[in-house]
Amino acid sequence: MQNACFFIGHRPEKLPWGRDTASPAFRCFYVRLAEAMEHAAASGFREFYTGMTEGVSLWAGEIVAGYKAAHPADGVRLVAVRPYQGQGRFRDPESRRLYGEVLAAADEAVVLSSTYTRHCMADANRYMLARCGLLIAGYDGHTPGGTANTVALAARQGRTVWRVAPSRPAPSGGASPCRFGRGRGRLTIPRREAIVKDAAVPRTAAGQFATILTGQGSFRRSGLPRPGAAKPCQNKTREGRST
Repeated sequence: MQNACFFIGHRPEKLPWGRDTASPAFRCFYVRLAEAMEHAAASGFREFYTGMTEGVSLWAGEIVAGYKAAHPADGVRLVAVRPYQGQGRFRDPESRRLYGEVLAAADEAVVLSSTYTRHCMADANRYMLARCGLLIAGYDGHTPGGTANTVALAARQGRTVWRVAPSRPAPSGGASPCRFGRGRGRLTIPRREAIVKDAAVPRTAAGQFATILTGQGSFRRSGLPRPGAAKPCQNKTREGRST
């Protein structure tokens, strides 16, 4: 049985940089989210779920898609869980573009409801959590909402939770919270090589990963598994692809 991981996190409106993906704070966060995904893959996780919502979930899907393209031999799979049909009709054109790219890159897509309902987002989170042993959360640790509720539920159920905390933008003229590249825009797929080349986050063996990022104040962990000792996926079932 493959090990599975589930991404969740805030929408742009709840993040310090909003929709400014040129912000140093965003770029720092993106690198650390990618590092968390790569460490999960190194720890034996091969299936990655995303709920396809704007913000962290779509960025995580993009990261997994980039990893898959760069490292097909690793056998990583991307599962796109759509809470309802027609979810991708976002107002923001960048979000619509990213949604389409992540959906096209997914190895499997699941639609849980034909229409939007009051509880469809929470239902999607519970669907993914039931199938995964690891939750990677782009979460500030205090803002209420679906992310906070799901992180709390995961903890109660004994799931492993890794938190990648967003940083606030540096003051005007101040130092960036994470030096990344040389004034470039967003990374392009495949991402891993660009991250290795440009990120200030040190590249080390997976066993040292948590210590380094915790020391930078950006990564929180609970029960971090060693490589090769990842928690098994629980209650996993196979769903057919639906669009």
